[in-house]
Amino acid sequence: MNNKVSDFLNVILSFLQNWHFPVCNLFNAGLSEEEIERSFKRAGLEPTKELVELYKWRNGTPVEEGTMLDDVQIIPGYHFLSLKDAISSYLAMKDDNRWNPSWFPVFANGGGDFYAVDLSQSDGESAPIVGFILGEIEQEIEYQSLTTMLLTFSECFEKGVVFKTEDGYLEMDDDQQAEIAMRNNPEVEFWRS
Repeated sequence: MNNKVSDFLNVILSFLQNWHFPVCNLFNAGLSEEEIERSFKRAGLEPTKELVELYKWRNGTPVEEGTMLDDVQIIPGYHFLSLKDAISSYLAMKDDNRWNPSWFPVFANGGGDFYAVDLSQSDGESAPIVGFILGEIEQEIEYQSLTTMLLTFSECFEKGVVFKTEDGYLEMDDDQQAEIAMRNNPEVEFWRS
């Protein structure tokens, strides 16, 4: 797979733009590699190359009090945390006994659930993605990497598995998404159960 994180994000963005979703006008400009490395270092973390590419592409979306979370979703149910917000969420969660201190949150639903990069399994390039569900006893790896997660969602957009409802919301056929996720993440047990 030669595609990069930004290639799949651009596919997702093109659909969101065609559907006139507000998030398209809300993304923060991307950061320089130096800014990204410095921010992670201050938090005591070493980012993967995928995370650096992600935050060079865009620096998430601002979510201030009163922001309608439906307006900032980039994938169904989740918005893309700015690096500052991701680090704040990480610092708030890292000592929680439900959280592993090597998990770095990237996407959030606003209710305490996150997609987080498991930096303890980083090879420098990439690391698996944990689906953290607040209140669940076990938190499972859902994607082999940020790249395969975004590949999965970009395919879901392209195949109509992720769609805009008549009411203007982002929605997804979970069963079809699971089939695509299983194909793109063959090493992940989560999709086989």
